[in-house]
Amino acid sequence: MFDFAFYNCNSIKKVIFGESLEGYGLGTGAFYNSNVEEIDLSNSKKLNILQDFTFYNAINLNDIKLPMNGRLAALCGNLFVNNTKLTSLELPDTILTIRGRVKVSDNLTSSFGGNYSYTIKNCGIEEFKLPESLINCGMYFINSCKKKKKFIYSRYFRLDSVYSLVN
Repeated sequence: MFDFAFYNCNSIKKVIFGESLEGYGLGTGAFYNSNVEEIDLSNSKKLNILQDFTFYNAINLNDIKLPMNGRLAALCGNLFVNNTKLTSLELPDTILTIRGRVKVSDNLTSSFGGNYSYTIKNCGIEEFKLPESLINCGMYFINSCKKKKKFIYSRYFRLDSVYSLVN
């Protein structure tokens, strides 16, 4: 799919993707600033990555289904931002990396997707569980989700910063 394919789209409320979506399937900013409410990617088993800004400012997004038994291995920066109606997000056990800001050393932070690269920010998510498969995560991967009540992470996962958990 092309970058910004549904940018500013106000008429589509539900999108269901089939098996043909693969690789980098959803382009950067695919649903940026759209009014989509439901997205079903559950049949897109060959999808590898969700690009930067895919669901950015899709303020009516309240349900997303990711492929649970596929190849989805990475979530990029600014992915779920301002999705205040999104109260739950289930990540598949295939996710290896969630990008955001990455602490290189005590004095240097590198960003994927710009200076404000939060993967999940200002959402209505109440409970969030990191998959057991996760081995790498950006420093500010989840931020400003005020309704967040429960955060569960793998016993194998090393959390370098709790900054994003308290904001």
